[in-house]
Amino acid sequence: MYQSAHECIESIKSKPYGLYETLNHVITHYPHYMLNQIGGSIKSITIDSIEYFYNLSMSFDLNDESENTINVRIYQFEDKNPCVAFFIDKQNKSVIIEDLMHYDDCYRHNVKLRNRSLKGTGTIMMKIVIELCKTFGIKKIELSDRSYYRCTDGTSTINLSEGHTLSNGVPWYSTFGFLPLFDIDKDRYEYNKRVIERAKVKDMDWEKLIKKLIKLPHFKKKYNKLFESQIIPLIETNMNEKFSVFAKYLMYNYCELFSDMYLEMFNMLGLQQYSKKLMVLYL
Repeated sequence: MYQSAHECIESIKSKPYGLYETLNHVITHYPHYMLNQIGGSIKSITIDSIEYFYNLSMSFDLNDESENTINVRIYQFEDKNPCVAFFIDKQNKSVIIEDLMHYDDCYRHNVKLRNRSLKGTGTIMMKIVIELCKTFGIKKIELSDRSYYRCTDGTSTINLSEGHTLSNGVPWYSTFGFLPLFDIDKDRYEYNKRVIERAKVKDMDWEKLIKKLIKLPHFKKKYNKLFESQIIPLIETNMNEKFSVFAKYLMYNYCELFSDMYLEMFNMLGLQQYSKKLMVLYL
């Protein structure tokens, strides 16, 4: 048995432990280590043949006398804001993701980008978390879906629970395998997916939608010319196209406009809101 936490950590530094071994080494040999961080160093992980580097920190939950809960944070390299925060329940081999933020400098890589591009920060960080959880032997990841997409104007945002459903048929987290936790929401998930799979651009009552949007104080002044010159011609020439493809085009090419209209579109297509936005991934 080590005489101090410092002695335990110094011992770890001298051995070629991986992340999982380091965690278990501290828990096994110094179970009352309740202060400071476990780890707190740069780690790497390979995803889709690309090696990513991230700034990992782990600590025991000071309010958990059983020492069953581990707090895990992945920080920015420079500003030290937490990009991801989650909790490990050692006993149940489960994780609850508390926050997933869209900061810059959350990860680094040594890939020279030529004709390929990397996914956005949120996508890469979510993949890192999932792979990290696998190394811990985690069986279940839970979260509350607060995902969003920020437009280039810096203020307009789109909640991806609804926005990604319009453009892809499912919430954004479902692209990683997450499903609604509750049965009632599983039914709504399947219903929304079927609606979007069948929906065409012509199935939206665009005239009714525009009349609703014009009532918004800023909408007519901000978007009237845009609708007349670009959006209405786009609608007319794409009536028989899949609605999801059209929604995705609007989202990424007319983001501010889409942020003002996507919830009305969601409701007018008859899509169903989730009673709870809790989602789960079984590993």
